[in-house]
Amino acid sequence: MARHLRRGQDADTRAEDDAKVRGIVEGILADVTKRRDAAVRTMPQKSAGWDENGCLLTDREIRDWLSASDTSALMTGPLVPVDGGWTAQ
Repeated sequence: MARHLRRGQDADTRAEDDAKVRGIVEGILADVTKRRDAAVRTMPQKSAGWDENGCLLTDREIRDWLSASDTSALMTGPLVPVDGGWTAQ
């Protein structure tokens, strides 16, 4: 005898969820159509509270990192996990 661990949602609930998702997606598309790149840049902050200002490097930080790093592996192939980090293959 089959035992269900979780039952699916009924048709009305699925239809409501689909309508919510459709409304969200239509809103996103309308915003991107109207505000283009500005809308795309605000999406992570709106959806996950992510603030890009805390994650962006200045030109100086990038230059310092490049001068202190072994750049021979940059853009030489796909990245693969190695010893808890990543390296180009």
